Amino acid sequence: MDYLRNHYIPKFLLKNFSEKAENGKWKINYINLGSRKVERRNLKAVFAQNNFYDIPSASDTKILEKRFNLKIETPMAQIVDKIISSNEGYITITRKELGIIKKFILIQMYRNPANQGQYQNASEKDSFTFSKAFKKESETDIDYWKREMLYVIEQ
Repeated sequence: MDYLRNHYIPKFLLKNFSEKAENGKWKINYINLGSRKVERRNLKAVFAQNNFYDIPSASDTKILEKRFNLKIETPMAQIVDKIISSNEGYITITRKELGIIKKFILIQMYRNPANQGQYQNASEKDSFTFSKAFKKESETDIDYWKREMLYVIEQ
């Protein structure tokens, strides 16, 4: 699996709003806020950044993206498939599935460029931030943000 393009909106969700083009690639309608135009884009190119979740100080720099995939996205994709394919008008979920849904929602609120920017800018604006109180001495604000996400995923 290629961990270069890190999607902050998972592809399993985006695919439900896209279609396969003639060339076999998934395409999605995308509103470019800069130009105010609707564009048709490759699914791999939207809501993603290169190496967004890399942790340079970790022994495996891709650990955060791998954990998203293994512990959050794959189980959540199975739950979404279960919901979409249900013909009953309702579904039954287990406590474990409910925990996955809750964790997925929390992580989705947290794992985007806007939230990362808040961490990056917080120490410049605020005299006291949680990151100053809890981050490791050699850790940047962004590294702390990534470590917090990894912690939530692992719980």
